[in-house]
Amino acid sequence: MAKLTKQEQKALDKVINHLTKVCYDQLVSVILYGSKARGNITKDSDIDLLVLVRDRNEIDRDRLYDFLLDDGIDYSLNFSLNIYDVREFQRLSAVKAPFAMNVMEEGETLWTN
Repeated sequence: MAKLTKQEQKALDKVINHLTKVCYDQLVSVILYGSKARGNITKDSDIDLLVLVRDRNEIDRDRLYDFLLDDGIDYSLNFSLNIYDVREFQRLSAVKAPFAMNVMEEGETLWTN
């Protein structure tokens, strides 16, 4: 289970709310991974999010990144956002790509459609 501060949880709730508003029809799931999910947090840890979507080409990524940058500044947090098509992530998983394996082993699903 992720060890998040109240501030981090509030920021994540805001990010997920924004994601559901901006791309609900494309959004499949939002997964927390990395040091926050593992619990080995340092002062330099960022908040790593994997956003799985049906079709990445249908997502206004600039709008999402801009929101995260603004939201991260509001909360003095750093977000790392990775957006993948479900099919693309499944291919990475099938070939046991390190990124996909890390997400599958340590990831915590925060939202699913």
